[in-house]
Amino acid sequence: IGLLSFGAAAAIGFGFGSRDIASNLLAGNYLRDMLREGDRISVAGQTGVVHQVSAVKTEIKLDDGNVLSVSNRKIVDSDVVRFLS
Repeated sequence: IGLLSFGAAAAIGFGFGSRDIASNLLAGNYLRDMLREGDRISVAGQTGVVHQVSAVKTEIKLDDGNVLSVSNRKIVDSDVVRFLS
């Protein structure tokens, strides 16, 4: 019974972990069509220029020079303002 319980707990943990990875990958595919390097955006109260959109995260170079890494899922779940030039 101990091994069975461990296996069940591991499967549940793997399921939750893979769900987050899958949602980030799907969000990354969506964002690659929406955002381009150089786009000026505001997300989660931070404003800057899109530096890179990868499969699981987006890097934004903030106005103060710092680079913010945000999971793609968080960006999709947030309000995003894209400034047009």
